[in-house]
Amino acid sequence: MAQESTTPRATLAQDTRPETQVPQNLLSGWAMQEVAGGGWIRRMFSLGQDLKARYPERPIYDLSLGQPFPVSDRTRDAFQKATARSTGQFAYMPNSGYVQVRERVAAEAGLPVEAIVMTSGAAGALSVLLRALVNPESTVIGFAPFFAEFASWSRAAGAAFVAIPPLPQDNSSLNLAEFEAAISPTAAAVIINSPNNPSGHVMTVDEARGIVDILLANKKKTGRMIPVLLDEVYHQLTYCQGATAGADLLERSWPLTFRVRSYSKDLGLAGERIGYMVLPEMLRTRQFLSTLEATMRCMGQINAPATAQMALLHLDTLMIDPRPAATLMQDLVSAAEKLGISAQMPDGGIYLWIQSTGEDALPLCEKLAERGVIVAPGIAFGAPSALRLCVTGGRETVLPALQIISQELATG
Repeated sequence: MAQESTTPRATLAQDTRPETQVPQNLLSGWAMQEVAGGGWIRRMFSLGQDLKARYPERPIYDLSLGQPFPVSDRTRDAFQKATARSTGQFAYMPNSGYVQVRERVAAEAGLPVEAIVMTSGAAGALSVLLRALVNPESTVIGFAPFFAEFASWSRAAGAAFVAIPPLPQDNSSLNLAEFEAAISPTAAAVIINSPNNPSGHVMTVDEARGIVDILLANKKKTGRMIPVLLDEVYHQLTYCQGATAGADLLERSWPLTFRVRSYSKDLGLAGERIGYMVLPEMLRTRQFLSTLEATMRCMGQINAPATAQMALLHLDTLMIDPRPAATLMQDLVSAAEKLGISAQMPDGGIYLWIQSTGEDALPLCEKLAERGVIVAPGIAFGAPSALRLCVTGGRETVLPALQIISQELATG
C-alpha cells in the first residue's frame, strides 16, 4: 500500500482561521474592495506561517515577505541605549519628529533640517503625501511592476491608481510612451520606485530625463505641476555604479519631487516603522509642514516611533556597506542561471525577479506551496507571469527553494 505523503499540502485560497459571520453592510466598500482584490504578499506570508505551524518537521522556504536582513549588533546596541533614556521617553513630540533626529538625518543627507520630516516608514510617508496632495476622483500614476500597496494607498486617498505597463521586451524598464499617454487632466501624482520592488531596476538618467520632459510639456500645456513621489526604500542596497544618478537628475530638474526613504531594509528595522521624506525646496515652508503634520494626525500616525528615532542618534553612521548583499545576490543569480531559471542581477533591492514559463504564475505558486516554497506571485505587482523571491534568508533558504522552483518550471 502506498505510504501517505508527509509533504505539506496547501492552496493559495486556503485560510485556516475559524469562520466568523460579519454583519451585512458592516464593512465599507473600500475595505471590501481591498480584501477582495489585493493582499497577495501578506496572503502568501500567512500561508507560510501556517505551514510552519502545521508541519514543524518539514522545511518551509518562505521567500514571500520582504523581510530585511538581520539587524546588526550596532543597531541593537543603539536601541538599548535609546530605551535607557528616561526623561520624556514616551511623551508627545512635534509631529514631524524630534528636531535633533531631523538634524542628524539631514546632516548625513547633506540637507537643511527643514527638508526632513520623520515618518512611520516609507509607507507612512507615501500615504501621508498622497492624502495631502491628491484630491478624490483624481488619478495616481505608477510604473509596473509596482509595489502593490501603491494602489491601496491611492485608493485610500480617494484616487484611482493607473499602472503603466512595462515595455513588451523588458518587464523592468520604464515605459515612457505609455506614461506620456497616461498624463490626463485627472493625473494628480506620480510614484516612482527606485530601486524597484520587485524587479530591482534603478531609474536611469535617460528615463529620468524623459519623465521630466513629459512633465514639463504637460505643465506648458495645462499650467499644472504634477508631484513626483520618489520611493527610495532600497537606496542603500544598490549594486551598480551611479545608482542614484537618475533620481538626482529628476530632483534637480523637476522641483516638485519628494524623496521618500526608510531604515526598514538597510538597518533591518521593518517592524519599527522609521523613515523620512525629503521635501522639495519650494515646499520647505512652515505652511506646508503644518499641512503635513495635520495630515499625519488625521490619519492617526501622529509621529514616527519615539524610540526608533532616538536610536538613530546612537549610531555612529546611518550608512551601510552594500557589498555583502551584492555578493549574496550575485551568487544566487548565478545559481539560478545554472538551474535554468530566468533571473538577472538586479540593480538594487533584496529580491530575485523570476519569469515563469506561462502568462499566469499563480498555478506555479500553488505547486510550489505544496512543496513548501512560498513566493510572492507577480499578479501582486501588475506582472502576472513573474515570481518574486526575497533573498534575505540567505543561501541556506534560497538555494533549496531555487532547486524546487527549477524542478517545477521543468515540468511545466
